[in-house]
Amino acid sequence: MFLRVIKKKENGREYATLCICQSYRKEGKVKQRIVANLGSMSKIKKKEIDNIIKGLSRFTDKVTFLDLRRLENKDVKRCGDIILMREVANRAEFYDILRSNLKGSEKEFDVVQAIEEMVMNRIDDPLPKVRISEWRDSVSHPEWKGERILPHQYYRAMDELIKKKDEIEKSLFLSVCNLFDYNVNVLFYDLTSTYFEGDGPEGLSEYGYSRDHRPDRKQVVIALVITGDGIPVTHEVFKGNTADVATMEGMIEKLKKKYNPEKFILVCDRGLMSRENIEKISGYRDITYIFGAKRWTREAKDLLKVRGRMVDAGNGIKAREVMVDNERSIILYFNEDKVKEDREGRESMLHKIEEDLEGLSKMVEKGRIRGGNQVFEKVGTIFSDTGMRRFFTISYDEERGVFRFRRNKQAIKETERLDGKFFITTNDTAMSFEEVLKHYRNLNEIEMAFRNIKDTIELRPIRHWTPDRVRAHVLICYLAHFLMKVLDRYLREKRLDVTSRRALYKVSRLYMIEDEIEGIKVKRITRPDEEEKAILKALDIPLDYETEVSLDRS
Repeated sequence: MFLRVIKKKENGREYATLCICQSYRKEGKVKQRIVANLGSMSKIKKKEIDNIIKGLSRFTDKVTFLDLRRLENKDVKRCGDIILMREVANRAEFYDILRSNLKGSEKEFDVVQAIEEMVMNRIDDPLPKVRISEWRDSVSHPEWKGERILPHQYYRAMDELIKKKDEIEKSLFLSVCNLFDYNVNVLFYDLTSTYFEGDGPEGLSEYGYSRDHRPDRKQVVIALVITGDGIPVTHEVFKGNTADVATMEGMIEKLKKKYNPEKFILVCDRGLMSRENIEKISGYRDITYIFGAKRWTREAKDLLKVRGRMVDAGNGIKAREVMVDNERSIILYFNEDKVKEDREGRESMLHKIEEDLEGLSKMVEKGRIRGGNQVFEKVGTIFSDTGMRRFFTISYDEERGVFRFRRNKQAIKETERLDGKFFITTNDTAMSFEEVLKHYRNLNEIEMAFRNIKDTIELRPIRHWTPDRVRAHVLICYLAHFLMKVLDRYLREKRLDVTSRRALYKVSRLYMIEDEIEGIKVKRITRPDEEEKAILKALDIPLDYETEVSLDRS
């Protein structure tokens, strides 16, 4: 049956009647008959038609008459970035690995769910643990139906997580190796530090060389090993006063024990370069090292005196290779722009230090600072983390209360010879120059990793006061970064020119919307635009989310 308007003319006037008609067959032909006459179109009001439709809708499950003025919005939650990252986590076997390693750690709450929420929060909107429950209520995933985790339960989950750190790290990395057909043959190692707002936990927080330029704060040192495209392999948290070079041997032993690679290349920045470390690594026949060499050492200056073949490295860079004691050193000569940049940067720093030293001199002259201990404590603060102390000659006459300083022109002149130059040392005499340089340039990936962990995922502030809780917090940040790098890999494989951070920003604009009207509940996800579709498609996430309708008129 169907509705039809039937028109006819009488006395020169046209009349239109709304009818319910039915089709039927007679003698092989399709005919129509009027089942009901609903009245003249000129006399039927819209409200009466609405009532007719509403009355008929009671007798069918397929048609529902709804008054949109009664539509109530029950909930709106962000969901796109959670959907994306949960798919990444599933592919990396994140949940299976957590449940397998944390078996026996069951509590009255879901430990894995608590860890997942902390990791996802680090990726999405880093908050203190006591506020993660609030964040959890603001986001949604079609499969997220677990019970609400209480603040103190997050801390208890951290205590269980840190106990299985090494096992979880190893399982995750091996899972990704299988996923992307990785080989552990080139690894990059570097360190960073992060400081505490207060004293930090006893036995872990100490004063040390601060990469955050906060020598006044206690800190911890964090070591990170990654692959050439940035996938994290392992990490360690050391006391804040641990020297960079002192971390090397333990990390190598850990890598060999954990992954047992037949042979690998270890690429490290110059902060880890020391004769002691080279001797230790040289004891391993299956390890090739590539170090950035410190420019200010006597050995580096002596290398400039050794003749070698000059090679064009491209981008305005030339290089010279020399052999010293079975070690191969590569000296990179950058273009004049880099020479100028080094000199201008040093001059700017010298000028700033001179201003600070002049201010200290005036304070001593006025008697506001007295005694050698106070004076040289201030001097230490001025030069902290600058590496510029050798460029100044300083004297203090305590009896006369006179503080003097001047530039060490000879030291500055010697250093100028190193402007625009960089040194790389390796024990591999067969590797091509281009390959050595390529590996060392990839060390930028680890610097980006630290920036991501410290800035985007917000390693700081650390609001924990026991060593294990601090280590667990760093591990959660590590796991968040791990999942983001896996996402990066998928995006690159699909040749999408978008970073994981950009991808998350884009899909975070997808919302889960829940509405209700006259007992009918409607749940739907907003439609993605073309870029969002491409990002979701990179992980084969369904693009056509069906609207979920539940009818409950009781």
